Amino acid sequence: MSIEKSDFVEFSLEPLIKRIDESVERLEYEYSEATLDEYYVISYKNGFRRKVNISGDSEKSIVFDVLKML
Repeated sequence: MSIEKSDFVEFSLEPLIKRIDESVERLEYEYSEATLDEYYVISYKNGFRRKVNISGDSEKSIVFDVLKML
């Protein structure tokens, strides 16, 4: 991956997702030290949250995985 996943979500993916789905409030990168898993958490304006496992994903795979969960 050419950039950090946390930077990818903040600068590239979050603006795209917010344009596609206006109900999305924000995307956040999370890392679990206990399980060594990486996640993007999609937070919606209505308070609902959805967690997407992106461990081992390339940037392209991250986009596909997040879009599937919208």
